[in-house]
Amino acid sequence: MGYDTLIRILDKKYYVDTLEKELGVFWEKNRLICAIRGDDTVEREYVERISRGEVDGVPKGWAEYITIIEPVGKEDSSTRARKAAKEGNWEDLRKVVPVEIADYVQREGLYLED
Repeated sequence: MGYDTLIRILDKKYYVDTLEKELGVFWEKNRLICAIRGDDTVEREYVERISRGEVDGVPKGWAEYITIIEPVGKEDSSTRARKAAKEGNWEDLRKVVPVEIADYVQREGLYLED
């Protein structure tokens, strides 16, 4: 996922109860991988702030469930992947996502125009 999605997932305004109650079970079986999209210092610092307990409502232990990966070029975005799938451009899709994901998207017809 991109940094913007990580921010939304951990924003308490989207939940009825506390983040810990709403997402606690999620962390039992899941981890997040966040691709740097913009300022890598700001984005890495966000996870560091979580680990220090400085992000409102987010338990500091949750930082261990989030992996920040090296920056990706703007051309390797989820928007490009969705566009390629929508157009049936499987070759381009395979350039921006792992082949297993591209095969799944193609097989299931995800994002294709109606």
